[in-house]
This record gives sequence, structure tokens and C-alpha cells, in this order.
Amino acid sequence: MNTVYLQTYFVTIACVLGTGILGLPVTLYRCGFYPFLLLFLFAFVMQALIILIGVEILQKAHAIQAKYLKEHDEDANDIEDPPSDSSGKTTETNSSTQTDTESEMKSLNLKKEMLNDELENQLENKGHIIPSKQNAIRPPDLHFLGELFLGYGFKHVFDFLIIFEVITLLIAFSLAGSEAYGEVLGVKHIYVIPVFIWCLALIILFAVSLIQPIVSILTFFKASLFTLSVIVTFFVTSGVRTNAENNFIYIQDSLLMTIVTLGGSFLVMPYLFAKIENDVSQILKYRLAVLMGLITCAVLNLVWCWVVFDIVPQHCSPRLRTNQSSHEPVVCNSLKSAKENGEISTVPLTKIIRHKDPYFIWVATVVEVFIIISITVSFLTVGTVMHHIICGIIESNFSSCFSSLESKRKAQIAKKCTSSFISFIFFAIIFVIAMLNPKGFLDVMEKFTSIAVNIMNILVFMMFVSTRNKENKKVKIPLPLPNVTVPFYYTIPVYFGLAVVYDIYISVKFYLHH
Repeated sequence: MNTVYLQTYFVTIACVLGTGILGLPVTLYRCGFYPFLLLFLFAFVMQALIILIGVEILQKAHAIQAKYLKEHDEDANDIEDPPSDSSGKTTETNSSTQTDTESEMKSLNLKKEMLNDELENQLENKGHIIPSKQNAIRPPDLHFLGELFLGYGFKHVFDFLIIFEVITLLIAFSLAGSEAYGEVLGVKHIYVIPVFIWCLALIILFAVSLIQPIVSILTFFKASLFTLSVIVTFFVTSGVRTNAENNFIYIQDSLLMTIVTLGGSFLVMPYLFAKIENDVSQILKYRLAVLMGLITCAVLNLVWCWVVFDIVPQHCSPRLRTNQSSHEPVVCNSLKSAKENGEISTVPLTKIIRHKDPYFIWVATVVEVFIIISITVSFLTVGTVMHHIICGIIESNFSSCFSSLESKRKAQIAKKCTSSFISFIFFAIIFVIAMLNPKGFLDVMEKFTSIAVNIMNILVFMMFVSTRNKENKKVKIPLPLPNVTVPFYYTIPVYFGLAVVYDIYISVKFYLHH
């Protein structure tokens, strides 16, 4: 069972520690490190609150299903043992009652059968077993949570935002990943985009069962290599120091990228929650594992930003050239130039390392290998989440379309084929957008991913409010949040609401000036 919590910890890191870590240092070229640090710590607290209310939402989803099934089991028992007629006479009324009873029994059995069929499909897809006493309870997925806790219009908005968020994340991964592979291979990254996207997309669609066991191992290797990259880069380039400037006037510059960098844990929480039992001890360990994953990502992000900010100048530095010939133009290697060119932060970093001394080229190679592994793992993780969401939508809304097939196995194959085809279409959309905008990495993250993340977090808060309404409040869960802490959670819609307003403002401003 302890491996479940380790997997939870590493999968959380795999999802959160994505391209945000590559784009975040670039946003510091005006504000500096200390204004960013203040904003970063506040964003971390908000994401921790999202995790805490997320665990309560998942518990409520399980408890509400358990209560519903218990009530229907009691109704079924009452129907199976109807009160006998003391007179022993059979009348037309009794006949009508018996007919209604049989109809209700058939309806009840049909509902149970549908629930069990749905559960079997979910279990087969996820490769784990829930104890028999829970066999009629559907493991949670993001679509199901929206169906359960959001109103008619909001649940559709939630589904759209989830798909939109993962698509924009995958576009960002595609652009950053192809750029990283291109740097190592010495190839223009636009030629790498097709290979990068379609190789990983085919693995997600046809070999997803092979991905799940190795994600934790790859994430451990990714985090270890990242730590090594930071330490080696920091000490090897100790002779390169920049004159840092801090300006609180521009503190908002890194707001959106900070939210994106620390967000994403809620996307994988339902999938991971399905692997534990409804027990106080297990839920507590699960919650701790997700929080520790977020803390680890926060620390790694801060250290990485500090190292990059300490080495790469905020503005152009004419002293740094990529070619020593005096006839060649001076190439600016700075955070500002990286932002203007839509580059990830490792591009100016590795150029500076290579310029300092050819002996240190291996350090740049270590950093680039980390970036390759990091983005590849993140693409596989988020791509699997997207495919899992689509499977959940097909299962919830279109199961009746496959009920006419001869056997359950054929219906199951049809559902899988449909889900894979729809996922394939989404990967094709990701590919087209990435090819049309190969230098749009930062624009995608700041203007599209961020607004999806912010609005989705507001909807997650609405789910939390729904779990505490008059009806759902009566449903008991193993590990509820203390009532004393509840007022703090009302800062969530305020914070992310202001972020949405700011996101819209800078987007409108950008398009008006371009």
C-alpha cells in the first residue's frame, strides 16, 4: 500500500513540474527575484488550499454514492419482501401492485447492472481492484465530479475547461519539448514537433498500460537529474554573476506563469484517489503525499529560478557572444530576449555556460537531458489525463449508444475505439496549432493555459461549496476539514477571480497593440 502513496507523490510531481519551470524565470526580467518570491509564496498557499478542498470533494463523491446505493438496497429488500395480505384474497389492486413491484425491481436491477458494467470498465482501464463491498461505487473522474456537484451549465463549462487546459498544456509541452530536442540534436525545432507529438501520442493511445508503471520511476529520475542540474550549474558557473534588479512595480509580471507553474495537481487527484480505500488513515496519507508533491515542486521551482536569475542577465549583455568572430553580430543572451523570442529559460542559460568555457559543455548537456526527460514525462502524464477524461465522458454520456451490441465485450471495444479516435483528433489539433505557432510557448502558457486554470479553480471551489449544502452536509466522510478553517477557503475565488480579470486585461492589451 505504501507504493500507492509514493506513486501519488511522484505522479503529482510529474504533472506539476512541467513547462512552467522553464517559462517562469523568463518572466522575471523586469520585476526581479524578490517581488516574484512574494507572489510565488502566496500562489503556493492557494494551490495547497485547492488540494485540501479537492480531497474533501473526492470523499464526498464516494460517500454520496455509498449512501445512494445503501438506500436503494434497502428499497430492494422492501420490494423483495412485500407485506402479505392477511385475508389471503387476491384482488385487482393486489395484482396491479405486484405488476408495479416487478416493474420497479426490473428498473432497479437494470440500474445496478449499468453501475456494475461501468465500474468493470473503469477498473479494467485503470488496472486496479476495489474491494468487493465497493463494487457498485464508481471510481471518481473529473467529468463525474462535475456531474455530481455542478449545475447544468457549469458542469459543461467545467468539462470544456478541463479539455482546454490539457490541450494548451500539451501544446506548450510540444513547443518546449521540440525546442529542447532540437538544441541537443542541432536541428530546427519545427522539424522535431511532428515526431515529438505523434510518437508520444501513439504511446498514450495504444500503450497506456505500459506508461503507468514507469511514470513514477521516470519522475524520480527526472527530479534527481533536475536537482543534479541545479547543483552542478550553480557551482560550475559561480564565476558568472549578474547585477540583479528588483522592482516591485512589475510584481504582476510573473503572476499568471506562477499560477500555471504550481497548478495541475487537481487534474490527477481523482485518478490517484481511486487507488486507496475509504479510510481515515489512507486518506490522510494520500492528502499528505499530494501536498508533499506540491511542496517539492515549489522548492525546485524556487531554486531553479534563483540559479537562472543568478546566471542569466535580465537584459542584454553585449559581452556574451555565441560566435567569437568580430564580423558576426552580437547575440543577446538574457531573460528579456528569451521572452521576446518565445524561448525556454534553458536556451540563454546553456549558451552562457558554453561561452564561459568549452570544458563546461557537459554541464549544458546535463541540463538539456533533464529538460528532455522532464517534458517527455509531463507530456505522457497530461496526455494520459486527457485520454482518461475523454473515456469518462464517453462512459457517462454515450453508454446507451453501445448497449445494442451483441456482447459486453464488443460494447467495451467500441467505447475504447471511440475514445481513442476522439483523443487522436485532439492530438491532431495540438499538432496543427504547434506547427502554426512554433514560437508561441509563452503566449500559450500565459494567455490560454492560465485563464483555463484560474476559471477551473473557481469551479472547484463551487464544487466544495456544493459538498456543504443542506443535502450533502448530512453525508459523513472519514476526514472532513475543520469548520474553523472553512473561511480561509473563501479566498480562493477572490484570488483566482482577480487573476482571470488580469489575464483578460493583458490579453486585450496585447491584441490591441499588435
